[in-house]
Amino acid sequence: MHFHILLKSNGKSVFYDEKDEENVSKTLRLFSRGILRHSKAISAFTNSTTNSYKRLNSGFEAPKKLSYTVGCRESAIRIADYCKDEDVDIEYRVPDATCNPYLAISAILLAGLDGLISIDDNKKRYGKLPSNLLDSINALEKDREFLIKYDVFPEWLINKWIENKKKEFFEVENNPSPIEFSRYFYL
Repeated sequence: MHFHILLKSNGKSVFYDEKDEENVSKTLRLFSRGILRHSKAISAFTNSTTNSYKRLNSGFEAPKKLSYTVGCRESAIRIADYCKDEDVDIEYRVPDATCNPYLAISAILLAGLDGLISIDDNKKRYGKLPSNLLDSINALEKDREFLIKYDVFPEWLINKWIENKKKEFFEVENNPSPIEFSRYFYL
């Protein structure tokens, strides 16, 4: 699952800039940087199961690096090279279909808005996506301010989400999978 985001003001895309070499605006770049800066925490909502990270680690056109590029399907944020003029949007390629879309979209938009209002170093590298659910939950514990600052996510909801997802991770992690039984116990 991917989310396409296009912001408009007065009916016109704020992501398009005809003077830019890639036709993307400073607003698109800042919005994208906000998403990238908070992607590790966002992934607790967009990739909310232990199985979600198998796709991200597969290497098949799945994003691993927190970057944005034009046309590349392996970036967390892709600006489609077929989008022209007013149709320029961003495609956030990290989420999977197990996410709660209401929580995921809210977190993504809040991160993008934070990118518009927070100062960030243009040359900063954001690293890689978490490799498992526990890593993303730990990132959410450390990076939640952008979610609660506008009262969109109440603190109790984030705390409960973290508690439940940690429990889920350790239940799966501490129990053998069916493939382990078939491989090691010859049933």
